[in-house]
Amino acid sequence: MPGVFISYARSDDEPYVRDLYNHLHAGGFDAWFDREHMPSRSLTFLQEIRDAIRERDRLLIILGPAAVKSDYVRAEWQAALVEGKAVTPILRLGDYDLVPPELKNFHCPDVRITRPVEAALEEVIRILNEPVPPLGVLLGSIPAVPPHFQPRPDDLSQLARTILYEVEHPVVLDPPQRTTLLHGMGGVGKSVLAAAFARATSARRVFSDGVVWIDLTTSSTPLEAVRSVLIAAGQTIGASAGLSEAVSALRQWLDQRRCLIIVDNAWDVNQIAPLVQAISPVSRLLVTTRDAGIATSLGANSQGVNALSLPAALVQLGDWVGSPVEDLPEEARLVAEQCGGLPFALALQ
Repeated sequence: MPGVFISYARSDDEPYVRDLYNHLHAGGFDAWFDREHMPSRSLTFLQEIRDAIRERDRLLIILGPAAVKSDYVRAEWQAALVEGKAVTPILRLGDYDLVPPELKNFHCPDVRITRPVEAALEEVIRILNEPVPPLGVLLGSIPAVPPHFQPRPDDLSQLARTILYEVEHPVVLDPPQRTTLLHGMGGVGKSVLAAAFARATSARRVFSDGVVWIDLTTSSTPLEAVRSVLIAAGQTIGASAGLSEAVSALRQWLDQRRCLIIVDNAWDVNQIAPLVQAISPVSRLLVTTRDAGIATSLGANSQGVNALSLPAALVQLGDWVGSPVEDLPEEARLVAEQCGGLPFALALQ
């Protein structure tokens, strides 16, 4: 039987979750339920939670108004997505408008009180016993998620809302609108966020033909950018091929393919303009950059990545030392302030 991590908000319907856990446990599932495994947990996403998610095959998220609003519940299912786990949302309270953007493309059984309990439970168990659907392959040197990775719920949800949802709906977009730029200062976490999104179950299920990652430098030429994508995708192109030929080859490879191309550290609009023109209607381009003006020049989607708030920075520090925020010394606040909320700087402390 597969291992299942149960994610929920206690103020939604904890008695239902307890009953569901008992059924799963009795049925032989290796179910993780905080009241049984971590009864005194705080509302902090610490290593123990991360390890419990990593050690299980699936995450079951019980959706209700409180779960959707809770940052720590969202961190749990986003961590599972980044780990490539199968995530199953089930709707307990409210309506389907509550389903978060990163879970919109997943089957979400109705287990509300208006449905017979046994029929709802039977469907949930059937889904949990099904093989995990195949995911799109990862192509290129996609960075590993760093130690003590803290999901950024709002940023990941916004990416899912911009990139994933439109791919699954009959919306005709011009090439620039198929491109999204993550912009922000150095060290703010753009590349980590892009890598987390690249590895996410939700992205890899939508982009079933693969997720391609390339890195650029200040000296990278437009031709080198296109060639890097082709090479990462396993395509061959002659050493003498020019930019026009390379773009044509990439456009041909992408034709009818559903891929996500991620360009990390673009410095100039000219580096990525040929990729924008080559992107297919069912593929998407995600670019990280320090220059927000590139999005304006292209007419592309734009999403800023800001430094962490002081509370979030303290959570990051606490995670590194294995301590809830309330147990950190007074000096921790000063350290977080001096780091300016930059995740990279906090990791060096």
